[in-house]
Amino acid sequence: MLVLGGAAYFAVLPRLGGDAEVLNDIDQHFEALEQIAPDPDEKRVAVDVPRPQSVKTPPKSHFPRSPTAERQRPTPKRRAQRTTRTRSRQRTAEPKPEPRWEGIQQVAAGTYLLDPTLVSDAQKRPQKYIRGARAELEEQNGQPIGYRLTGIRKGSPLHAAGFRNGDVLTNVNGHKLTSADEAILAAAALKFADKYRVDLLRRDKRRYLYYRVAAD
Repeated sequence: MLVLGGAAYFAVLPRLGGDAEVLNDIDQHFEALEQIAPDPDEKRVAVDVPRPQSVKTPPKSHFPRSPTAERQRPTPKRRAQRTTRTRSRQRTAEPKPEPRWEGIQQVAAGTYLLDPTLVSDAQKRPQKYIRGARAELEEQNGQPIGYRLTGIRKGSPLHAAGFRNGDVLTNVNGHKLTSADEAILAAAALKFADKYRVDLLRRDKRRYLYYRVAAD
């Protein structure tokens, strides 16, 4: 648990959860998604669609046997060629889809729902969710602008939450991330938040990631 001194505590107290303007933007973002998404409780009208009549295929015994069937049997050379082609296809098969991390659900581009159990566990054991990842202070024109992320692996919690290698985190819910002290204060202020907006730079372009903790 993060313990702050008295002065630091009163410094973040007025902004617990984040900046009011940013929190309002998060609410508007999710409200817009709910208007676009279909209502799961909406009744659907069943429509009878005529099914095409199936055509019965006669058994193989009804087809006349080709007089050249014996000649069409594959030779050992052809069998070897088929085996080679099959193995080549197996090598060039598409990679398996990335595993999903339980508790993180992507509902739209850059928008995620978080399971409350996962959020609680991440606050208690953060190393479990950021294992292997690194954050280094990034500077621009001699001034710190945020933290650059590296070491994010595919299938990891950070990757499932939308973060990529090279992202520069600059702001979370209105809290700047330009020093270690500010990052600690931001973590303390966001401890009881249930919605987040992460401002970041990806390939020098401003992007936003939205998160909301799902209801129990």
